[in-house]
Amino acid sequence: MMHDRERRPNTFFTLRYLVTVTFLICCVLLVKIPLSESMGIHGLSSFIQEHSSLGKHKSWNENDSEDSCFIVDGNAYVYHYALQCKTDWTYGADLVRSHVIALRQARITPVFLFDGALPQDKEATRIKRYRNYIEKVVSTFNSLKQINDSNKTGEENPEDAIQYWGDLYLIPPLTLEVVVQTLRELDVEVIMCRGEADGMVAELAEERDGYVVSKDSDMHVYPHLGKGYLPLDLFSIGKDPIVSGTLYQPQVLASFLRIDTSMLPLFGTLLGNDYFDIQMVRYPIMEWCSAHGFGLKSQSSAQWPKYVAEFLRTIVPKNGIDKEVIGAVVKELKPIILASSMNQRQEKADGLEQAIICSIERYDSTSPLITTDVEAKQAIELSSLLQAGQLSRQILDIVETQTFWSFIFLEDLSKESSCVASQSLRQYLYTLVHPNATPTVTEYLREKQHLATVEVPGLSLEAIGNIIHKPVKADDLLKNYKLRSELFLSLHNTTPAILAKANTTLHSLILCLRYLITSSHENINRQLANHEVIGLLVAGMKSLGPHIGFAPSDMPSPDRSKPSLNKRAIHLAAQYQAVLYSSYLLGQLVYGPGQYLQVTGVLASSYDGLEIHTSLQHARVGAHLSRILAGSSTEFKTMFCHLWAIVTDKLEHAISPVFDYGLPSLSQGPVPAKYWTRQTNLKKRAKSSGEPKNDRSAKRTTAKSSPGQAREPNKNVFNVLSFGCSFDDE
Repeated sequence: MMHDRERRPNTFFTLRYLVTVTFLICCVLLVKIPLSESMGIHGLSSFIQEHSSLGKHKSWNENDSEDSCFIVDGNAYVYHYALQCKTDWTYGADLVRSHVIALRQARITPVFLFDGALPQDKEATRIKRYRNYIEKVVSTFNSLKQINDSNKTGEENPEDAIQYWGDLYLIPPLTLEVVVQTLRELDVEVIMCRGEADGMVAELAEERDGYVVSKDSDMHVYPHLGKGYLPLDLFSIGKDPIVSGTLYQPQVLASFLRIDTSMLPLFGTLLGNDYFDIQMVRYPIMEWCSAHGFGLKSQSSAQWPKYVAEFLRTIVPKNGIDKEVIGAVVKELKPIILASSMNQRQEKADGLEQAIICSIERYDSTSPLITTDVEAKQAIELSSLLQAGQLSRQILDIVETQTFWSFIFLEDLSKESSCVASQSLRQYLYTLVHPNATPTVTEYLREKQHLATVEVPGLSLEAIGNIIHKPVKADDLLKNYKLRSELFLSLHNTTPAILAKANTTLHSLILCLRYLITSSHENINRQLANHEVIGLLVAGMKSLGPHIGFAPSDMPSPDRSKPSLNKRAIHLAAQYQAVLYSSYLLGQLVYGPGQYLQVTGVLASSYDGLEIHTSLQHARVGAHLSRILAGSSTEFKTMFCHLWAIVTDKLEHAISPVFDYGLPSLSQGPVPAKYWTRQTNLKKRAKSSGEPKNDRSAKRTTAKSSPGQAREPNKNVFNVLSFGCSFDDE
């Protein structure tokens, strides 16, 4: 684990970004359902666990006589370790780097596959999950006092801590993107799939004779799975290094069930999965078993697989393993469905065969039970993978389904979604994806305490021409890099001349701050206060400092006091993340791989929630710059003054001057040493009658606390949550 700032390599959990929450809730608690899109096969996990003989222990180390290949479901990997390793994850342990090193030392070559665009038949699953996320945000704000009280006592009595009775975990928005980028920096093979990764994970494991590493009960019913399946729940990477896990193989399960291995996809389908409604067949199969003399000892989920296997064993011997099997299943179940009282029984009975075929096809496109045009399907798949290999999943959603799923994270529910602030960046993104027409993309975002959809048009060619003051054609966007870049900078209210004044590593910080300042002023109708811009800028400099040559001793002294969070800071941090995220996605199409936020280590260091909330608090209570930058070198202070001038260039009117910092311009020479000696807090300026007012209520309270005495916090992120937080409105 890593605690000090000296060790901040370009790895992903260095990203302390994951403290995000608005680091507040990046922590909280175990989730009862997996966070990938898949919900799995009904009852199969319980059934597998009840029969330990189905799995066998397997280990790997540097003394193995042969090399191995692990095909890893990247989405499952990220979410699994986010939940299991919250402390290390949040505080910056080099988890991905250490795992890759250990695997390679054990003579294992890892390949990571990530989901692409959301399949249309999974939309309902994701909508349900997004609604669940919003409920968690609501629950968090409703439980803040209880969470804080629990954590204070939980320090002495861990068994009383909040994590043992809550269910509020949320993954920070950029987590997956940082993992992908870090793996690429480590020269690990990364594949972005056209749709869900499950099928290609299985295919690649078979092709390379490798092991599948995932967290999905669907994997048990893929008939072709290389050397087998290693569930992440039973997988570990030690320090020796020894890699170990429990290995499951399809032929072992098939033998136990006394069915042919090629029947596993049908078995999994009839159990009920994300693609096949269990309610369509559960009653008919139970009724069939009862009518044929099979005693129903229990209707529990763990017993359900036994009844489905019995049903198949009875039917299949009469027909053999061929395309007639599905017809035999339908022949037995359809009359029972029609005779039942279930809703839409005629429609369900008529669609049963096609629903079964579609589900089986996902597990085995060459199944002897179905007929498919495999060659045509593979050609489409290959074309899409070649086209989308370097693009984020959100971009693939736009390409394939013209939808954008905004992240749901901790933010003020009384305000509009934090993603609205970055909408104009996404409009340009939509136009780049579909340049030959003005596209309309359906955005899924939070509205109050609900999930809503908004139809957002891309930027028309006329609008683009007005922004850059020249006529534009569709081909220009595709072929003219200079034009794309010019528009990108214009949308961030920045020019090449402004960026030329700063190190390229700091460009994303400058662009995103200038965009947020402008957007807040023009669209959100709430100007950023100058102390808020300072807080975000200082936090960004501290995060990116190691990448531009600053040693830990050059940067401000670490402050380990407990930040006092409030709704305004939480929402502002969420807005900044949304801008950063949208700018990152847009940059992929404007600049291509390896540029902008894809430069080594930059994305992982672009957002540090703990730094942001600490800096925002110090600035909010009126700390002078001498205190905010206390302990930093003259070079760091000079860099701050330089960046402040760049970030605010021609934007002074868009920033509310709450405090008078009296910062001299560098054009007049170095800032006098006396300026950096002031210790007293600043007082808020009295507003003149002509100044715009922010949408604040005069009765809302303001955090009164000032930076507390430094102390080493407990590494449990729940204690980050209880850092003396007072969640007032301001």
